[in-house]
Amino acid sequence: MNKKNWIILVLLIFALLIGVIFHNMYKANKLDQQAVDRQQAIEDVLQHSNITINTKHQYRDGVHTFLGTFETPTPCYSYNTKVLEKDGFKEIAISYQETHDETGEAVICAQVITERQFKVSFEGSETDDVVATLNGVLVNLNIFEVGEDENIEDVEIYIKG
Repeated sequence: MNKKNWIILVLLIFALLIGVIFHNMYKANKLDQQAVDRQQAIEDVLQHSNITINTKHQYRDGVHTFLGTFETPTPCYSYNTKVLEKDGFKEIAISYQETHDETGEAVICAQVITERQFKVSFEGSETDDVVATLNGVLVNLNIFEVGEDENIEDVEIYIKG
């Protein structure tokens, strides 16, 4: 073979080698992106709450009122609710803890999941964004609107299922 053919053959092999390298880099980047997407999906599932709190909401005269229910592990749990303002939204923070006697021992109690009712009110604009947490964990807030002329305590909500 003459020198010209050798040079062409070397250039073709070099071009083929460059093509294989770029193809493998593209494939590796695509696999990396799929791994990142999968990890993000897993994190989203883990961070998404499976707890839903049903609440009635009424906005009247500049005041939001939320009346809802949540569950505690036993009837011997006490709870506290407060409204916090964080980063431009309101957070209904519900926390519950096991009740203790004077000696600090946990009270013996029937292991029956118990529904607790809470009511919070706070001033704000009609367009305020509201979220809820239960013991620091973000929960889904299922809100049922109550009209201004109705008594929030008398309105019944019906949840199918």
